[in-house]
Amino acid sequence: MSEQEQLTRRNMKRSRVIVLVVFATNAALNVLLLGILARLGGLDLVGTWSFLSAVQLFTLLADYGVTNALVYSIGRNGLQFSAPMLRTLLLSLSVAAVFCFLGGLGAGFLRGSWAAAIAMTIMAGISQLGSNWLIAIRMGQHEQYWFNIKTVIRVVLQTALALGLYFPLSGRPELAFGVAFLLAGFAEVAFSWWMVRSEDIFAGPRAGAKEILTLTRGFGPLTLVQRGMDPISRFLISALAGAAALGTFTVAQRIPVVINQAVSEALRALLPGLSRMDRGQDREAACKLLAEAVTVQTVLVVGPLLIFMIQAPVFLSVWLGQSDPLLVNTLRALSVATLISCVTTPFFWASQAFGRTTTLARLSVIRAVVALSLGAIILAMTRNVLGFAIAYALGQIASGAANLHVANGCDHLVTQSLKKVPRTQLIIFTAFVVLVNLTISYLPISLSSGFSFMLVSIINSIAFIPSGIFLIRRNS
Repeated sequence: MSEQEQLTRRNMKRSRVIVLVVFATNAALNVLLLGILARLGGLDLVGTWSFLSAVQLFTLLADYGVTNALVYSIGRNGLQFSAPMLRTLLLSLSVAAVFCFLGGLGAGFLRGSWAAAIAMTIMAGISQLGSNWLIAIRMGQHEQYWFNIKTVIRVVLQTALALGLYFPLSGRPELAFGVAFLLAGFAEVAFSWWMVRSEDIFAGPRAGAKEILTLTRGFGPLTLVQRGMDPISRFLISALAGAAALGTFTVAQRIPVVINQAVSEALRALLPGLSRMDRGQDREAACKLLAEAVTVQTVLVVGPLLIFMIQAPVFLSVWLGQSDPLLVNTLRALSVATLISCVTTPFFWASQAFGRTTTLARLSVIRAVVALSLGAIILAMTRNVLGFAIAYALGQIASGAANLHVANGCDHLVTQSLKKVPRTQLIIFTAFVVLVNLTISYLPISLSSGFSFMLVSIINSIAFIPSGIFLIRRNS
Protein backbone atom coordinates (compact mmCIF):
# COMPACT_ATOMS: atom_id res chain seq x y z
CA MET A 1 0.00 0.00 0.00
CA SER A 2 1.46 3.36 -1.07
CA GLU A 3 1.93 6.25 1.37
CA GLN A 4 -0.73 8.27 -0.46
CA GLU A 5 -3.27 5.48 -0.10
CA GLN A 6 -2.42 5.07 3.59
CA LEU A 7 -2.89 8.79 4.23
CA THR A 8 -6.19 8.83 2.33
CA ARG A 9 -7.54 5.78 4.16
CA ARG A 10 -6.55 7.21 7.53
CA ASN A 11 -8.17 10.53 6.64
CA MET A 12 -11.42 8.89 5.53
CA LYS A 13 -11.62 6.55 8.55
CA ARG A 14 -11.09 9.38 11.01
CA SER A 15 -13.52 11.56 9.08
CA ARG A 16 -16.20 8.86 9.21
CA VAL A 17 -16.02 8.72 12.99
CA ILE A 18 -16.32 12.49 13.22
CA VAL A 19 -19.07 12.40 10.59
CA LEU A 20 -21.20 10.19 12.82
CA VAL A 21 -20.92 12.80 15.56
CA VAL A 22 -21.61 15.58 13.04
CA PHE A 23 -24.61 13.72 11.67
CA ALA A 24 -26.10 13.12 15.10
CA THR A 25 -25.48 16.72 16.18
CA ASN A 26 -26.67 18.39 12.98
CA ALA A 27 -29.74 16.18 12.70
CA ALA A 28 -30.72 16.68 16.32
CA LEU A 29 -30.18 20.45 16.32
CA ASN A 30 -31.87 21.05 12.96
CA VAL A 31 -34.84 18.96 13.99
CA LEU A 32 -34.97 20.76 17.33
CA LEU A 33 -34.67 24.26 15.89
CA LEU A 34 -37.11 23.95 13.00
CA GLY A 35 -39.57 22.03 15.16
CA ILE A 36 -39.54 24.71 17.87
CA LEU A 37 -39.78 27.53 15.32
CA ALA A 38 -42.71 25.83 13.60
CA ARG A 39 -44.52 25.51 16.92
CA LEU A 40 -43.71 29.09 17.99
CA GLY A 41 -44.55 30.91 14.78
CA GLY A 42 -45.64 28.37 12.18
CA LEU A 43 -44.05 27.95 8.77
CA ASP A 44 -43.83 31.75 8.40
CA LEU A 45 -41.21 31.85 11.17
CA VAL A 46 -39.41 28.89 9.58
CA GLY A 47 -39.47 30.90 6.35
CA THR A 48 -37.78 33.86 8.10
CA TRP A 49 -34.98 31.60 9.32
CA SER A 50 -34.73 30.01 5.89
CA PHE A 51 -34.50 33.40 4.13
CA LEU A 52 -31.58 34.52 6.28
CA SER A 53 -29.94 31.11 5.82
CA ALA A 54 -30.26 31.69 2.08
CA VAL A 55 -28.54 35.08 2.46
CA GLN A 56 -25.63 33.38 4.20
CA LEU A 57 -25.48 30.66 1.57
CA PHE A 58 -25.56 33.31 -1.16
CA THR A 59 -22.59 35.05 0.48
CA LEU A 60 -20.68 31.77 0.38
CA LEU A 61 -20.87 31.86 -3.41
CA ALA A 62 -17.96 34.31 -3.16
CA ASP A 63 -15.83 31.28 -2.35
CA TYR A 64 -15.80 30.61 -6.13
CA GLY A 65 -14.20 27.21 -5.65
CA VAL A 66 -11.31 28.54 -3.56
CA THR A 67 -11.75 26.02 -0.72
CA ASN A 68 -11.68 22.96 -2.98
CA ALA A 69 -8.93 24.45 -5.14
CA LEU A 70 -6.76 25.08 -2.08
CA VAL A 71 -7.34 21.55 -0.77
CA TYR A 72 -6.39 20.13 -4.18
CA SER A 73 -3.35 22.40 -4.54
CA ILE A 74 -2.04 21.78 -1.01
CA GLY A 75 -2.60 18.04 -1.35
CA ARG A 76 -0.81 17.86 -4.70
CA ASN A 77 1.88 20.58 -4.39
CA GLY A 78 2.22 21.33 -0.68
CA LEU A 79 1.44 24.37 1.48
CA GLN A 80 4.56 26.32 0.49
CA PHE A 81 3.32 26.46 -3.11
CA SER A 82 -0.19 27.58 -2.12
CA ALA A 83 0.60 29.96 0.77
CA PRO A 84 1.09 33.14 -1.36
CA MET A 85 -2.37 32.67 -2.90
CA LEU A 86 -3.93 32.05 0.51
CA ARG A 87 -2.38 35.29 1.85
CA THR A 88 -3.86 37.31 -1.01
CA LEU A 89 -7.27 35.73 -0.53
CA LEU A 90 -7.34 36.36 3.23
CA LEU A 91 -6.26 39.98 2.77
CA SER A 92 -9.02 40.56 0.20
CA LEU A 93 -11.57 38.96 2.49
CA SER A 94 -10.48 41.16 5.42
CA VAL A 95 -11.00 44.30 3.31
CA ALA A 96 -14.45 43.06 2.28
CA ALA A 97 -15.32 42.40 5.93
CA VAL A 98 -14.42 45.99 6.91
CA PHE A 99 -16.62 47.46 4.18
CA CYS A 100 -19.47 45.09 5.08
CA PHE A 101 -19.22 46.10 8.75
CA LEU A 102 -19.39 49.82 7.91
CA GLY A 103 -22.22 49.26 5.46
CA GLY A 104 -24.10 47.20 8.01
CA LEU A 105 -23.91 49.96 10.59
CA GLY A 106 -25.37 52.46 8.13
CA ALA A 107 -28.05 50.07 6.85
CA GLY A 108 -29.17 49.18 10.36
CA PHE A 109 -29.42 52.84 11.36
CA LEU A 110 -31.34 53.86 8.24
CA ARG A 111 -33.43 50.81 7.39
CA GLY A 112 -34.15 49.04 10.66
CA SER A 113 -33.92 45.49 11.94
CA TRP A 114 -34.24 43.62 8.63
CA ALA A 115 -31.36 45.54 7.06
CA ALA A 116 -29.24 44.96 10.17
CA ALA A 117 -30.11 41.25 10.19
CA ILE A 118 -29.13 40.84 6.54
CA ALA A 119 -25.86 42.75 7.09
CA MET A 120 -24.97 40.56 10.09
CA THR A 121 -25.79 37.42 8.14
CA ILE A 122 -23.50 38.54 5.31
CA MET A 123 -20.75 39.16 7.85
CA ALA A 124 -21.34 35.63 9.16
CA GLY A 125 -20.95 34.31 5.63
CA ILE A 126 -17.66 36.20 5.22
CA SER A 127 -16.44 34.69 8.50
CA GLN A 128 -17.34 31.22 7.27
CA LEU A 129 -15.41 31.84 4.04
CA GLY A 130 -12.33 32.77 6.06
CA SER A 131 -12.68 29.70 8.25
CA ASN A 132 -13.04 27.44 5.20
CA TRP A 133 -9.89 28.85 3.57
CA LEU A 134 -7.87 28.51 6.75
CA ILE A 135 -8.99 24.97 7.52
CA ALA A 136 -8.22 24.01 3.89
CA ILE A 137 -4.61 23.81 5.09
CA ARG A 138 -5.52 20.90 7.36
CA MET A 139 -7.74 19.32 4.72
CA GLY A 140 -4.95 19.41 2.14
CA GLN A 141 -2.72 17.68 4.70
CA HIS A 142 -5.16 14.74 4.93
CA GLU A 143 -7.03 16.01 7.99
CA GLN A 144 -10.50 16.50 6.57
CA TYR A 145 -12.16 15.85 9.92
CA TRP A 146 -11.27 19.32 11.24
CA PHE A 147 -13.73 20.77 8.72
CA ASN A 148 -16.48 18.65 10.25
CA ILE A 149 -15.51 19.63 13.79
CA LYS A 150 -15.66 23.36 13.04
CA THR A 151 -19.04 22.82 11.41
CA VAL A 152 -20.37 21.24 14.61
CA ILE A 153 -19.11 24.21 16.63
CA ARG A 154 -20.93 26.65 14.34
CA VAL A 155 -24.19 24.69 14.26
CA VAL A 156 -24.30 24.23 18.04
CA LEU A 157 -23.68 27.92 18.74
CA GLN A 158 -26.00 29.06 15.95
CA THR A 159 -28.89 26.96 17.24
CA ALA A 160 -28.38 27.88 20.90
CA LEU A 161 -28.10 31.59 20.13
CA ALA A 162 -31.11 31.60 17.78
CA LEU A 163 -33.36 30.08 20.44
CA GLY A 164 -31.81 32.05 23.28
CA LEU A 165 -32.23 35.41 21.52
CA TYR A 166 -35.65 34.72 20.01
CA PHE A 167 -37.58 35.17 23.23
CA PRO A 168 -36.11 38.55 24.33
CA LEU A 169 -36.40 39.73 20.70
CA SER A 170 -39.62 37.89 19.78
CA GLY A 171 -41.00 40.97 18.12
CA ARG A 172 -37.98 41.04 15.78
CA PRO A 173 -37.01 37.42 15.11
CA GLU A 174 -34.94 38.40 12.08
CA LEU A 175 -32.63 40.40 14.36
CA ALA A 176 -32.26 37.48 16.78
CA PHE A 177 -31.38 35.15 13.93
CA GLY A 178 -28.90 37.63 12.41
CA VAL A 179 -27.00 37.97 15.69
CA ALA A 180 -26.95 34.17 16.05
CA PHE A 181 -25.45 33.75 12.58
CA LEU A 182 -22.84 36.44 13.24
CA LEU A 183 -21.58 35.22 16.62
CA ALA A 184 -21.44 31.59 15.43
CA GLY A 185 -19.47 32.71 12.38
CA PHE A 186 -16.95 34.56 14.54
CA ALA A 187 -16.48 31.47 16.70
CA GLU A 188 -15.95 29.30 13.62
CA VAL A 189 -13.23 31.49 12.10
CA ALA A 190 -11.51 31.81 15.49
CA PHE A 191 -11.38 28.01 15.76
CA SER A 192 -9.92 27.66 12.25
CA TRP A 193 -7.26 30.27 12.99
CA TRP A 194 -6.33 28.43 16.17
CA MET A 195 -5.92 25.15 14.24
CA VAL A 196 -3.42 26.64 11.74
CA ARG A 197 -1.69 29.18 13.99
CA SER A 198 1.62 27.28 13.82
CA GLU A 199 1.76 27.41 10.00
CA ASP A 200 3.76 30.22 8.42
CA ILE A 201 0.97 31.65 6.27
CA PHE A 202 0.44 35.22 7.42
CA ALA A 203 3.90 36.58 6.60
CA GLY A 204 5.52 36.33 3.20
CA PRO A 205 4.93 37.12 -0.48
CA ARG A 206 1.43 37.36 -1.92
CA ALA A 207 0.19 36.05 -5.25
CA GLY A 208 -1.35 38.13 -8.00
CA ALA A 209 -4.88 37.99 -9.38
CA LYS A 210 -3.76 35.89 -12.36
CA GLU A 211 -2.48 33.14 -10.07
CA ILE A 212 -5.76 33.16 -8.12
CA LEU A 213 -7.74 32.76 -11.33
CA THR A 214 -5.49 29.90 -12.39
CA LEU A 215 -5.98 28.24 -9.00
CA THR A 216 -9.78 28.34 -9.24
CA ARG A 217 -10.07 27.39 -12.93
CA GLY A 218 -12.93 24.92 -13.20
CA PHE A 219 -13.48 24.86 -9.44
CA GLY A 220 -15.15 28.29 -9.50
CA PRO A 221 -18.11 27.61 -11.82
CA LEU A 222 -18.63 24.18 -10.29
CA THR A 223 -18.82 25.62 -6.77
CA LEU A 224 -21.16 28.40 -7.90
CA VAL A 225 -23.59 25.78 -9.15
CA GLN A 226 -23.21 23.50 -6.12
CA ARG A 227 -23.73 26.31 -3.62
CA GLY A 228 -26.01 28.50 -5.68
CA MET A 229 -28.88 26.07 -6.22
CA ASP A 230 -30.11 26.21 -2.63
CA PRO A 231 -30.19 30.00 -1.98
CA ILE A 232 -31.47 30.82 -5.48
CA SER A 233 -34.23 28.25 -5.01
CA ARG A 234 -35.22 29.82 -1.70
CA PHE A 235 -35.29 33.33 -3.17
CA LEU A 236 -37.45 32.12 -6.07
CA ILE A 237 -39.92 30.38 -3.77
CA SER A 238 -40.08 33.38 -1.44
CA ALA A 239 -40.69 35.78 -4.34
CA LEU A 240 -43.19 33.66 -6.25
CA ALA A 241 -45.09 31.79 -3.52
CA GLY A 242 -44.42 33.47 -0.16
CA ALA A 243 -42.98 32.59 3.24
CA ALA A 244 -45.29 29.63 3.96
CA ALA A 245 -44.27 27.86 0.74
CA LEU A 246 -40.62 28.58 1.54
CA GLY A 247 -41.15 27.11 5.01
CA THR A 248 -42.62 23.95 3.48
CA PHE A 249 -39.68 23.56 1.10
CA THR A 250 -37.17 24.23 3.89
CA VAL A 251 -38.68 21.65 6.23
CA ALA A 252 -38.99 19.05 3.46
CA GLN A 253 -35.42 19.63 2.32
CA ARG A 254 -33.84 19.66 5.77
CA ILE A 255 -33.72 15.94 6.54
CA PRO A 256 -32.30 14.83 3.14
CA VAL A 257 -29.73 17.63 3.27
CA VAL A 258 -28.63 16.93 6.84
CA ILE A 259 -28.26 13.18 6.27
CA ASN A 260 -26.46 13.56 2.94
CA GLN A 261 -24.13 16.43 3.83
CA ALA A 262 -23.15 15.05 7.22
CA VAL A 263 -22.09 11.73 5.71
CA SER A 264 -20.88 12.84 2.28
CA GLU A 265 -18.70 15.62 3.67
CA ALA A 266 -16.14 12.97 4.68
CA LEU A 267 -15.70 12.15 1.00
CA ARG A 268 -13.98 15.50 0.49
CA ALA A 269 -10.92 13.58 1.71
CA LEU A 270 -10.85 11.98 -1.74
CA LEU A 271 -9.88 15.29 -3.36
CA PRO A 272 -6.34 15.59 -1.95
CA GLY A 273 -6.08 11.81 -1.62
CA LEU A 274 -6.76 10.90 -5.26
CA SER A 275 -4.86 13.88 -6.67
CA ARG A 276 -1.67 11.77 -6.83
CA MET A 277 -3.32 8.42 -7.60
CA ASP A 278 -4.15 8.86 -11.28
CA ARG A 279 -1.79 6.28 -12.79
CA GLY A 280 -0.25 2.82 -12.40
CA GLN A 281 -0.91 0.76 -9.28
CA ASP A 282 -2.35 3.82 -7.55
CA ARG A 283 -5.25 3.77 -10.05
CA GLU A 284 -6.26 0.32 -8.82
CA ALA A 285 -6.13 1.58 -5.22
CA ALA A 286 -8.24 4.59 -6.24
CA CYS A 287 -10.92 2.29 -7.67
CA LYS A 288 -11.01 0.35 -4.43
CA LEU A 289 -11.34 3.54 -2.38
CA LEU A 290 -14.22 4.69 -4.58
CA ALA A 291 -15.97 1.33 -4.28
CA GLU A 292 -15.71 1.51 -0.50
CA ALA A 293 -17.08 5.06 -0.57
CA VAL A 294 -20.11 3.94 -2.63
CA THR A 295 -20.77 1.21 -0.07
CA VAL A 296 -20.63 3.67 2.82
CA GLN A 297 -22.94 6.10 1.00
CA THR A 298 -25.50 3.38 0.38
CA VAL A 299 -25.53 2.23 3.99
CA LEU A 300 -25.33 5.60 5.78
CA VAL A 301 -27.35 7.79 3.38
CA VAL A 302 -29.63 5.64 1.21
CA GLY A 303 -30.78 3.47 4.12
CA PRO A 304 -31.85 6.33 6.46
CA LEU A 305 -33.43 8.26 3.59
CA LEU A 306 -35.59 5.27 2.64
CA ILE A 307 -36.75 5.02 6.25
CA PHE A 308 -37.65 8.71 6.40
CA MET A 309 -39.44 8.59 3.04
CA ILE A 310 -41.67 5.72 4.08
CA GLN A 311 -42.24 6.94 7.63
CA ALA A 312 -42.59 10.64 6.67
CA PRO A 313 -46.13 11.17 8.08
CA VAL A 314 -45.17 9.78 11.50
CA PHE A 315 -41.89 11.65 11.64
CA LEU A 316 -43.39 15.00 10.60
CA SER A 317 -46.23 14.67 13.11
CA VAL A 318 -43.77 14.19 15.96
CA TRP A 319 -41.33 16.81 14.70
CA LEU A 320 -43.68 19.64 13.74
CA GLY A 321 -46.94 18.68 15.38
CA GLN A 322 -48.50 18.56 11.90
CA SER A 323 -48.31 16.54 8.71
CA ASP A 324 -50.09 17.26 5.47
CA PRO A 325 -49.91 15.57 2.04
CA LEU A 326 -48.10 18.53 0.42
CA LEU A 327 -45.31 18.45 2.99
CA VAL A 328 -45.01 14.64 2.87
CA ASN A 329 -44.89 14.51 -0.93
CA THR A 330 -42.36 17.36 -1.11
CA LEU A 331 -40.10 15.58 1.38
CA ARG A 332 -40.37 12.34 -0.58
CA ALA A 333 -39.57 13.99 -3.91
CA LEU A 334 -36.43 15.63 -2.53
CA SER A 335 -35.40 12.44 -0.71
CA VAL A 336 -35.63 10.32 -3.87
CA ALA A 337 -33.31 12.72 -5.69
CA THR A 338 -30.87 12.81 -2.79
CA LEU A 339 -30.60 9.04 -2.40
CA ILE A 340 -29.96 8.66 -6.15
CA SER A 341 -27.40 11.44 -6.39
CA CYS A 342 -25.55 10.63 -3.13
CA VAL A 343 -24.23 7.34 -4.52
CA THR A 344 -22.41 9.31 -7.23
CA THR A 345 -20.76 11.76 -4.80
CA PRO A 346 -17.46 9.81 -4.63
CA PHE A 347 -17.13 10.26 -8.39
CA PHE A 348 -17.83 13.99 -8.05
CA TRP A 349 -14.62 14.31 -6.02
CA ALA A 350 -12.74 11.83 -8.21
CA SER A 351 -13.50 13.87 -11.34
CA GLN A 352 -11.95 16.95 -9.74
CA ALA A 353 -8.94 15.03 -8.40
CA PHE A 354 -8.24 13.62 -11.87
CA GLY A 355 -8.40 17.00 -13.62
CA ARG A 356 -11.92 16.92 -15.12
CA THR A 357 -13.26 19.84 -13.09
CA THR A 358 -13.94 22.13 -16.05
CA THR A 359 -15.99 19.50 -17.91
CA LEU A 360 -17.99 18.74 -14.78
CA ALA A 361 -18.59 22.45 -14.22
CA ARG A 362 -20.00 22.98 -17.72
CA LEU A 363 -22.50 20.14 -17.35
CA SER A 364 -23.45 21.36 -13.87
CA VAL A 365 -24.18 24.88 -15.13
CA ILE A 366 -26.48 23.53 -17.84
CA ARG A 367 -28.48 21.30 -15.49
CA ALA A 368 -28.78 24.08 -12.86
CA VAL A 369 -30.13 26.61 -15.37
CA VAL A 370 -32.63 24.09 -16.77
CA ALA A 371 -33.82 22.89 -13.33
CA LEU A 372 -34.23 26.38 -11.85
CA SER A 373 -35.93 27.74 -14.96
CA LEU A 374 -38.36 24.83 -15.08
CA GLY A 375 -39.05 25.15 -11.36
CA ALA A 376 -39.66 28.89 -11.59
CA ILE A 377 -42.10 28.43 -14.50
CA ILE A 378 -44.03 25.75 -12.62
CA LEU A 379 -44.09 27.85 -9.46
CA ALA A 380 -45.24 30.99 -11.30
CA MET A 381 -48.05 29.10 -13.01
CA THR A 382 -49.30 26.97 -10.11
CA ARG A 383 -47.93 28.52 -6.87
CA ASN A 384 -47.42 24.87 -5.86
CA VAL A 385 -44.11 24.23 -4.11
CA LEU A 386 -44.32 20.50 -4.90
CA GLY A 387 -43.91 21.22 -8.61
CA PHE A 388 -40.80 23.27 -7.87
CA ALA A 389 -39.46 20.49 -5.63
CA ILE A 390 -39.87 17.94 -8.43
CA ALA A 391 -37.95 20.17 -10.86
CA TYR A 392 -35.25 20.70 -8.21
CA ALA A 393 -35.08 16.93 -7.64
CA LEU A 394 -34.68 16.25 -11.36
CA GLY A 395 -31.76 18.67 -11.35
CA GLN A 396 -30.12 16.68 -8.54
CA ILE A 397 -30.57 13.43 -10.43
CA ALA A 398 -29.07 15.01 -13.55
CA SER A 399 -26.12 16.15 -11.44
CA GLY A 400 -25.53 12.57 -10.33
CA ALA A 401 -25.62 11.38 -13.93
CA ALA A 402 -23.06 14.06 -14.85
CA ASN A 403 -20.77 12.88 -12.04
CA LEU A 404 -20.81 9.34 -13.45
CA HIS A 405 -20.36 10.45 -17.06
CA VAL A 406 -17.38 12.71 -16.38
CA ALA A 407 -15.62 10.32 -14.00
CA ASN A 408 -16.05 7.41 -16.41
CA GLY A 409 -14.21 9.49 -19.00
CA CYS A 410 -11.08 8.96 -16.88
CA ASP A 411 -10.25 5.54 -18.41
CA HIS A 412 -13.56 3.94 -17.35
CA LEU A 413 -13.06 4.86 -13.71
CA VAL A 414 -16.73 4.32 -12.79
CA THR A 415 -16.96 0.95 -14.53
CA GLN A 416 -13.80 -0.31 -12.87
CA SER A 417 -14.84 0.96 -9.44
CA LEU A 418 -18.36 -0.48 -9.54
CA LYS A 419 -16.94 -3.93 -10.26
CA LYS A 420 -15.52 -3.84 -6.73
CA VAL A 421 -18.80 -2.78 -5.08
CA PRO A 422 -20.67 -5.59 -3.21
CA ARG A 423 -23.78 -5.04 -5.33
CA THR A 424 -25.72 -8.10 -4.17
CA GLN A 425 -25.20 -7.29 -0.49
CA LEU A 426 -26.26 -3.66 -0.97
CA ILE A 427 -29.36 -4.61 -2.97
CA ILE A 428 -30.42 -7.03 -0.22
CA PHE A 429 -29.76 -4.38 2.44
CA THR A 430 -31.85 -1.67 0.72
CA ALA A 431 -34.64 -4.11 -0.16
CA PHE A 432 -34.81 -5.22 3.47
CA VAL A 433 -35.02 -1.58 4.64
CA VAL A 434 -37.97 -0.98 2.31
CA LEU A 435 -39.73 -4.23 3.21
CA VAL A 436 -39.44 -3.75 6.97
CA ASN A 437 -40.68 -0.16 6.90
CA LEU A 438 -43.56 -0.85 4.51
CA THR A 439 -44.61 -3.69 6.82
CA ILE A 440 -44.54 -1.35 9.84
CA SER A 441 -46.58 1.26 7.94
CA TYR A 442 -49.35 -1.17 7.07
CA LEU A 443 -49.59 -2.91 10.44
CA PRO A 444 -53.20 -2.66 11.73
CA ILE A 445 -52.10 -1.03 14.99
CA SER A 446 -53.53 2.26 16.21
CA LEU A 447 -50.87 4.22 18.13
CA SER A 448 -50.21 7.87 18.80
CA SER A 449 -47.57 9.60 16.69
CA GLY A 450 -45.10 9.51 19.58
CA PHE A 451 -45.44 5.77 20.19
CA SER A 452 -45.37 5.07 16.43
CA PHE A 453 -42.13 7.01 16.15
CA MET A 454 -40.60 5.09 19.05
CA LEU A 455 -41.65 1.77 17.48
CA VAL A 456 -40.17 2.71 14.10
CA SER A 457 -36.92 3.91 15.69
CA ILE A 458 -36.45 0.79 17.83
CA ILE A 459 -37.20 -1.68 15.03
CA ASN A 460 -34.93 0.07 12.52
CA SER A 461 -32.12 0.43 15.06
CA ILE A 462 -32.20 -3.26 15.91
CA ALA A 463 -32.53 -4.37 12.30
CA PHE A 464 -30.09 -2.12 10.48
CA ILE A 465 -27.39 -0.66 12.73
CA PRO A 466 -25.59 -4.04 13.20
CA SER A 467 -25.99 -5.04 9.53
CA GLY A 468 -24.85 -1.60 8.35
CA ILE A 469 -21.72 -1.73 10.51
CA PHE A 470 -21.02 -5.26 9.27
CA LEU A 471 -21.29 -4.19 5.61
CA ILE A 472 -19.00 -1.21 6.06
CA ARG A 473 -16.34 -3.13 8.00
CA ARG A 474 -16.40 -6.10 5.65
CA ASN A 475 -15.91 -3.93 2.59
CA SER A 476 -13.38 -1.39 3.96
